[in-house]
Amino acid sequence: NEISQEIQQLLPKFSNQLHLQRKTKILRFGIYNEYWSTFGGAERRALEIATVLQKYGIVELISREDDYTIEQLENRFGLNLKGARKVICKDISSLSS
Repeated sequence: NEISQEIQQLLPKFSNQLHLQRKTKILRFGIYNEYWSTFGGAERRALEIATVLQKYGIVELISREDDYTIEQLENRFGLNLKGARKVICKDISSLSS
């Protein structure tokens, strides 16, 4: 699929050393969305990316509010997010603020 192809093109831009040393270092990806609980199209697209990224490391779904669960996101969009974790960071601010 298109997302998988885009990610495959981006992965080589990450340090090759991290892949070679994967026994000691694991890639971590963070996807911030202030509106996970709206379960809209942007959230679906971000989660599709998360499903691909979780094959390569830990995916953290970051938000300022604790108003969603990984299970809710999986059920709503029919995606497997078993490699994702929820991270609440109330102090995070967007670049546009």
